Amino acid sequence: MLSLLPALATQSVALIWKPSPDTNVAGYRIYYSTVSHSYATVISVGNVTNTAISNLADGTTYFFAATTTDSAGNESGFSNEASFTTAIAVIPNQSPTLDALGNLTIYQNAGSQSVALSGIAAGSSGENQVIKVTAVSSNPNLISKPTVNYASPNTTGTLIFKPSATLTGTAFITVTVNDGAKSNNIVTKKFAVTVIAASNPQAPRFSRTLADCYVTAGQTISLNVAVTGKAPFRYQWKFNGNNLPGATSATLTLKQVQANQAGAYSVAVSNGAGTTNSVPAILSVYPTTVGLMASNDRVIGGTAAAKLTSAMQANGQFTVTVTGIPGSNYVIQASSDLTNWTDLETNTAPFVFTDSNASKFNQHFYRAYLP
Repeated sequence: MLSLLPALATQSVALIWKPSPDTNVAGYRIYYSTVSHSYATVISVGNVTNTAISNLADGTTYFFAATTTDSAGNESGFSNEASFTTAIAVIPNQSPTLDALGNLTIYQNAGSQSVALSGIAAGSSGENQVIKVTAVSSNPNLISKPTVNYASPNTTGTLIFKPSATLTGTAFITVTVNDGAKSNNIVTKKFAVTVIAASNPQAPRFSRTLADCYVTAGQTISLNVAVTGKAPFRYQWKFNGNNLPGATSATLTLKQVQANQAGAYSVAVSNGAGTTNSVPAILSVYPTTVGLMASNDRVIGGTAAAKLTSAMQANGQFTVTVTGIPGSNYVIQASSDLTNWTDLETNTAPFVFTDSNASKFNQHFYRAYLP
């Protein structure tokens, strides 16, 4: 009697049968096809009472029957027939993409500004959704509603905005890419626009400002800016708005960074013509131990260990989305027994890993580590 166990995977089925009482039985053969009682495929499975059939098509009904064989090759008639319909594989939507955008410093009443948008995509080469790109300003009085010029499926576009003619300050512009899927369909990038008074042209101006950054506890990081204007310049670095004693060089180096050093860093640059403050940059410190750590009421990140999100994919492939410290390399490993592990790929987080050999294993485990 042939019966079915729960499916091992979307394209696999497990079969189990009661052993024949015939003492001459030397083995079993499994017949199956997509047509009832007309079997196109046969496999010999030996003298066992269960097996798994893999590499079945998605959303298809299969019919199975078994026979016995003796040592001379004689074969019995068919057992009862069992049927099973495989699920329709759902390929998870990959998040759309957009390249990072750098912070800007401009003068009030500077006229319309154009920012290039690049790296726009639906997420993977197999996706062809219609992409929409929008942008909003956190301070509409300083930076009025930005205009996006983009046509799907192009990978580039432009963002146009105009600063106030009378106000100064900082506005954050958030650009959103939406591929229209039901889930995992949005990616956002934010950048700061600082509008300063059009004063003495010899006053300090930032030609390169600070950007948000990430470190693992114990690492060393250096923060620096590039300034134009009339030298010499004086620097004063700040942490969460407070002056850092002795931090008066063009570069701020933080050695063996600890959790309590996570927060907002900025620098004030001055000369005889005036003072200019940089846009704050957020330093996130990822602890090397599991769990969350906090500093100054700010959650500064989870463990440096990666987080894996998995989903079965069609054609016997298996995908794992790896998130961790942005920009850090993680190694993906796999094992069939949770004891012996094999390196499969090293990549920069966040990324999606696809194991094209997943269908070769009855079970497979995955993990990632930060070297």
